[in-house]
Amino acid sequence: DNNVIFVGVQNLFFDEQLHGMPLDPQLIPVQEGIRNVHPKPGEPALFLDQYSTAPSEEGTAYALVTHLPGPLRSNDVESFTSSRSAGYVAAVQWFTDPSLARVLVAELKKASGGQMPRYYQVLLKVRFRDDVPTETTYVLSRELR
Repeated sequence: DNNVIFVGVQNLFFDEQLHGMPLDPQLIPVQEGIRNVHPKPGEPALFLDQYSTAPSEEGTAYALVTHLPGPLRSNDVESFTSSRSAGYVAAVQWFTDPSLARVLVAELKKASGGQMPRYYQVLLKVRFRDDVPTETTYVLSRELR
């Protein structure tokens, strides 16, 4: 009966919980990055993370934000996930910083025909160095129905 917010690295336990949700995600975290279940023309089927871990951690990782109804549709589940901590930190920043949130809302509305969707997924590309996000860009979003 409670809302749930998950922030962190996607893991098996959370993946299993998503399978019980009433809506199917269109973007799925996989070991290599994010799988695009139904790519639109010009979109890749896989968004690959590319980073090094030694001597310093730097590169690019994708962050996925998913907003779904809970199993009984009486609550909401929101997740901020990435394979790297810089990714999910950047995703939370985009949803809590008013100027970045305005960009997200505009993109979500544009992708959903002018209305803010109730349930959605947002994919962000995060450049990082030493696990600190240095640049984050909006990639795409999906309305979930």
